[in-house]
Amino acid sequence: MPHKMDVELGKEVGFTTRHEERGGSVLKFCTDGWLLREMEKDQLLNDYGVIIVDGVHERTLHIDVLLGKLKALFHQRKDLKIIVIGEDLGTHKFMLFFDRHYLISTLPRVETPPTIVHAPHQCLLPVESAIETICGLKDKEGNILVLLATSDDVDKACKEIGRRMDELVCVRLYPGVTLEELVLTRSIERSELECGINHKRRRY
Repeated sequence: MPHKMDVELGKEVGFTTRHEERGGSVLKFCTDGWLLREMEKDQLLNDYGVIIVDGVHERTLHIDVLLGKLKALFHQRKDLKIIVIGEDLGTHKFMLFFDRHYLISTLPRVETPPTIVHAPHQCLLPVESAIETICGLKDKEGNILVLLATSDDVDKACKEIGRRMDELVCVRLYPGVTLEELVLTRSIERSELECGINHKRRRY
């Protein structure tokens, strides 16, 4: 998001977790649990003008409690805007819950079915097979997402891909990869970071 807005992470756009906080004077990403703790300190959430709650269809305990608190807050702060996002929302139910008939606008759901292409034979060497498949897609547009069994497999694949094709940027995503490493990759690439192991870079 900071890169889409052309701002620096930790200033206008930031995030907050249990263990780390990075600014966010305009836009802040946080968990539902963190926002509940924030409401314990400031019940009116005076520092916020818009609250976006994503994944409400999951109906976790934190989300249900948060929606209840936001409903009460709605009647205390007329200026507050609340946006709820989720799959297969019961729009009418949410309108009744918040007592706001103009609360929710729904957009038609657009689904793009994936194209599945099976390998012609059983794969005995998954890492090597993944590398060869990626090499065969190097001239196609878009991003490539590869799922491998272990972090060692990911490291091995990224190293070999980098050696064979410098036009591809390999982004490793697994437990233990630090935010600084991802940001470094993003700063080198200067294009949007996608959630995948390999991010295709165009040459101009």
